[in-house]
Amino acid sequence: MDWSKIERFLFRAARFSVRMQFSALKCVVAVAFAPSRFRFNYPSNMKKLLALLALAGIVNFAAAADAVGNAKAAENKTAMCVGCHGIPDYKATFPEVFQVPKIGGQSAKYIENALKAYQKGERKNPSMRGIAGGLSDQDMADLAAYYSQQK
Repeated sequence: MDWSKIERFLFRAARFSVRMQFSALKCVVAVAFAPSRFRFNYPSNMKKLLALLALAGIVNFAAAADAVGNAKAAENKTAMCVGCHGIPDYKATFPEVFQVPKIGGQSAKYIENALKAYQKGERKNPSMRGIAGGLSDQDMADLAAYYSQQK
C-alpha cells in the first residue's frame, strides 16, 4: 500500500474543504466523486477504506446509544442518594437552606436528564454536581430506573 498517495489525496481533499475538516461521510463522498487523477489506483485499498469508515461510524453510533437502566444494579449505588433524598421533608443547609426534592416516582428520563445537567454544570448545586460528576452514563441510567420504580 502506497501511503504517500493516500496522504497526498487526503491533503488535496482537505485543501478543497472550506473548513479543512471532513466527517467520515464527507470523505467517502469526496473520494467517490473526485476527478480520476485524485482517485486511488488500488480498488482493494478503496474497499478497505470504505469498510474502515463504515465500521467507525457503526462503533460511534453504538457508543452514542442511550444506556438502558437496570434497577437491580442500582441498589448498590443508592447510598449516596439516600442520605438526602431518602428522608421525608428533608431540608439541606448547603449551600443554602432548601427543600430536597423527592425523586422516588419521578420518570426515569427526567432523573437521568437532571443528573446529566448537574454533571455538565447546567444545574447549580455543588453537592449534586460533585455526586453526578462521579457517575457514568450507565450509573445514571441505573439510578433513574431504580428511583422511577419507587413510590
